[in-house]
Amino acid sequence: MTDSVFLRAVNFLDKFLSKVLTRPEILQLVGTVCIFISAKLNGTCISADRLSVYTAQSVAPDMILVSEKFLLYLQLYHLAFLNIL
Repeated sequence: MTDSVFLRAVNFLDKFLSKVLTRPEILQLVGTVCIFISAKLNGTCISADRLSVYTAQSVAPDMILVSEKFLLYLQLYHLAFLNIL
């Protein structure tokens, strides 16, 4: 994972947490989804299955995909203007 993917994922996470009251139990899911989206925008393909392995199977691949849609729904209008580096 490149620095730009990580920084963009942190930015997504920060924006999400500033808008949505989040239980501590799902922070890993939200962070994983932010990395998933950020990698896609960077042109790097990381599968949901691989990210699930990175989380020691605590986040299921189907939950990553469903949560991706939710996070994009909340932040869609911000993605076009995002420039970290």
